[in-house]
Amino acid sequence: MGIRDKIKWLFTRNSENRLQEPIYQCLQKIEDVEERLGKMQKRERRHTQLQEAMYEEFSAKLNNLQNQIDAEFPLDSVYDFALGFALYAQEHSDQDPALERLWHKFNTMLADLGAEIILDRNKAFDDSRHQACDTRFDPGHPEGVILDVVQPGIKLHDQIKKPAVVVVNQSSLEKQA
Repeated sequence: MGIRDKIKWLFTRNSENRLQEPIYQCLQKIEDVEERLGKMQKRERRHTQLQEAMYEEFSAKLNNLQNQIDAEFPLDSVYDFALGFALYAQEHSDQDPALERLWHKFNTMLADLGAEIILDRNKAFDDSRHQACDTRFDPGHPEGVILDVVQPGIKLHDQIKKPAVVVVNQSSLEKQA
């Protein structure tokens, strides 16, 4: 064994001993953990960027779809039909179960399109949904309750497009004043 071999043997033995030292092992584990953490953070940043891009794309598509629906929604045609149908159904649905089912299907279809017919008979007057055209006194109903719907309103995507024209219950004392 020459000097070269002895030095190589000492160096190798010291390297092996060093690899087995607890401090060196801990440092190696910390380096491994830091490397893994860096890879995870990089993957997380990429994932977040993808999510943001998907969110922006989805939002743009949803806004585009909403604009198309708003532009293509035949509000006047639906309202004209619904006006007559609503008043007729309101008066006759108690007597005709088939008419009541048809009215329910029509309302479901409108709800799917984001529209609602405002027929709030026997409900409290709300100036954001209703327009009072007259007042009457009916002792059988509380004050401020809608007694009759003269013309139904329509709500589209949580915005009142046309308020319902209604008759509101008012005490006879307030009406005379």
